[in-house]
Amino acid sequence: MIWRYQATHRTDHGEDIYEVREVFEGLNDDGSLAWTENAIAPFGETKAELAECLRMMLRDVEHFDVLELGGRDE
Repeated sequence: MIWRYQATHRTDHGEDIYEVREVFEGLNDDGSLAWTENAIAPFGETKAELAECLRMMLRDVEHFDVLELGGRDE
């Protein structure tokens, strides 16, 4: 299994929302992607760990395309 951070896009009642989620490759036998249900926030037990998490998120968000999640138009 391979995981990464990735920007996601969805619409909620006509509003565009971009978030960061963890995305996983190799969880499903068909090769499809899986991702966290909710967006995630950067984290760390120290300021240095938080900064490293932010750098990893930024690097992945800049490298991978935005993952379209669809949305609700209720």
